Amino acid sequence: MRSLQWRRDVLRIMSEKLSDEPTFSEVAQALAAVNACSRAYVFNVQRTSNILFRGHQVTLVAGPVGRMGAGRFGPMWVFDSGLYALANDQQVEWMKANADVFSTACLASPYSVFWVKLAALKGELSGAANGSQPIRSETNQTTSAAGSDR
Repeated sequence: MRSLQWRRDVLRIMSEKLSDEPTFSEVAQALAAVNACSRAYVFNVQRTSNILFRGHQVTLVAGPVGRMGAGRFGPMWVFDSGLYALANDQQVEWMKANADVFSTACLASPYSVFWVKLAALKGELSGAANGSQPIRSETNQTTSAAGSDR
């Protein structure tokens, strides 16, 4: 279970919305395709936000992420809150080059998922809020989830 401070930080970052593209529905469809390829994780979506980061639009996703864990009666899916970025094929190399903020979770085509290092992203966006980049205050608060049939 994530801390209250983690949740507040995620909500603040998600509020710095740049645009509505891709839409919540498009993100959910993309994650369904990623989930069909992923054997290690199941990515779900509760909130999306498209932010400007280092001159590139980044699609952030917050929602439960499942991974296979040890259960009392054998393997089972264990879910925890996650913050990750959805990347299309053109964005993958850029995210790999920005490894101080993004790390690979699932490489697939046409979409891949990267973990977001919250402290690094928060620190850089906080610096931007102090004058180097405008902050926007819209957010998508839809609470539907997209996942696989696992």
